[in-house]
Amino acid sequence: MNINRQKEIDVKKWILKPPVYGDILRLLQAWRLWVGGAVLGAIVASIFFVVLPPPFRARATVLVDFNVEQAMPPNNSDRQVFFYLQRESDILIEIAYADSTLAPVSTQTGIPIADLRSSRLNLTQSGIGGWRLFADAKDPALATTIASAWAESFYQALQTKDPGISPFLRTSLTQSEALPVQRTVSIGAYIILGATIGAIFLALLILFFDRKEI
Repeated sequence: MNINRQKEIDVKKWILKPPVYGDILRLLQAWRLWVGGAVLGAIVASIFFVVLPPPFRARATVLVDFNVEQAMPPNNSDRQVFFYLQRESDILIEIAYADSTLAPVSTQTGIPIADLRSSRLNLTQSGIGGWRLFADAKDPALATTIASAWAESFYQALQTKDPGISPFLRTSLTQSEALPVQRTVSIGAYIILGATIGAIFLALLILFFDRKEI
């Protein structure tokens, strides 16, 4: 019982022992090892990218102009303008993901609306300006089809006279064909992450498992 208790105390001392100058020196002297770990990690990450690559992402664009000058009196404060733009942007976001907007996309691609909404589509917007509509798929052609169909359906939804849409809103479908497509994560990001993990892992091995004293 006492022996087990002593071992437990020794292990805690070993884990909680603060680093000393010798630890840093040993780590620097073993630079070849953790540099090798970085190279190995980069190679493993590259192989992982080739074997299980991330999906492709296509981007379409709809230009949105709320015409604040016409929609609001000129004496309104910046705060009021901000809340107006935020409210109108929230309305458009809801329209972008609405069933009625996604139904044509689902019909054209054969992908259920729930799947589109949960894992395929992403929207970034800057208030007034270009609204970027992204679509993810393993096949670049499918990603392009989804993004194009979504942008066109979103644009058409904004052309309606729905009471929830500001009558001062002006939109333009600026990118719906020959869309830019790329991986959601580049191989460079994989390599950097793999190299970082490999270097840190071997550095920790050097620090934690090469101590002569407890």
